[in-house]
Amino acid sequence: MTDVPANVAAARQQVIGSDYYALGYLALCIASYSDAGESADKIKAAIAANVPTIGQIGDVPGTWTLDWGPAITTSILSWKANLMFAASYRDPASNLPIFSAVVIRGTDISAGFLGVLKQIHEDLEPGCQLIWPTAKGLCANETESASITPYVSRGTHTGFKDLIGLQGLNQSTQQTQMLGEFLDGWYQQYANDGAPLPMVVTGHSLGGCQTSPIAFYAYWAAAKYASGVTIVPNSFAAPTAGNGGFVDEYLHLMPNARRWYNTFDIVPMAFDSLTTMPDLWSVSPYSCGIDIPSWATVFVDLFKTDVGNLTYRHEQGSAVRALTGICGSTGSSKDPWGAELEYQHFPPCGYWSLMVNQYASTLGSLQYPPWVTPAPACS
Repeated sequence: MTDVPANVAAARQQVIGSDYYALGYLALCIASYSDAGESADKIKAAIAANVPTIGQIGDVPGTWTLDWGPAITTSILSWKANLMFAASYRDPASNLPIFSAVVIRGTDISAGFLGVLKQIHEDLEPGCQLIWPTAKGLCANETESASITPYVSRGTHTGFKDLIGLQGLNQSTQQTQMLGEFLDGWYQQYANDGAPLPMVVTGHSLGGCQTSPIAFYAYWAAAKYASGVTIVPNSFAAPTAGNGGFVDEYLHLMPNARRWYNTFDIVPMAFDSLTTMPDLWSVSPYSCGIDIPSWATVFVDLFKTDVGNLTYRHEQGSAVRALTGICGSTGSSKDPWGAELEYQHFPPCGYWSLMVNQYASTLGSLQYPPWVTPAPACS
């Protein structure tokens, strides 16, 4: 067993008990989108090149390593639908991880705004909820959905199964492994070194939605190591994954979970705030002078029809990290609603800038990812 230096043990407790490293998690999410629309090999190469350049978080010295993956869907029917990798922020002196992270990419943004909304509908399939985690049986009815039994949307479960089946390269052993195999070896190496290893699970948008089921998976893999691993989920801009029973079980097992969302972002309103979704950016307190276009209304109405009386719920209480949004700068855009969606939902303005401005006293400082140019102008 490796003795953990006092500074590493203290930093790990800081990960578990505070938001100090959250900009680092968001930087990893931004790295997952690198070279969207390019070939799988180019995407992998970009992530491998960008992760080590993220930079030091606040006053805690550290270096970044890509540990596993990136793993990406390469089948013709679901090309690039899923992407996931694991990385660590390491103490330079001991090379021990201060924290490790499983990072899940969201929807391929190269599909455009209409395509993004379509993928949200197809990927989540909100009209059918299945028992978590087995997904056995029929779709839940209204009464079952409102019960304490955990249910997730069928699309969320399908995405979860796809993710845990992806093959990625273990950067240390140069062996190709699925996530579960990597986690088991990683926990064996670091879980019993004298200080609990924080395993962060993070993702943006649909990657944020998958943060909760993948966090469950990381938790199950860590169970044999008793208190040697602490799962620390941090989702950004996530739609709902399941019902209240699912959220209650998630927070019970992982009380350090955090949900970051921009109050002016429409995506986290799916699927527990569909009735107010059409009013976003047009009605107080979110008045930006932008009405929802007819094509977007069609999708919102489709969501409402699909969901019906099923129950969806986000994390609440101490898990919530609300970012108070502001109207974006749409300028002369021919599609002001689409431009506002981009401004509010994607990291530069809707998340990074708001986090820095609102949580500056609790976050460690970090430069906006240096490979992203030009630097965002969000005011």
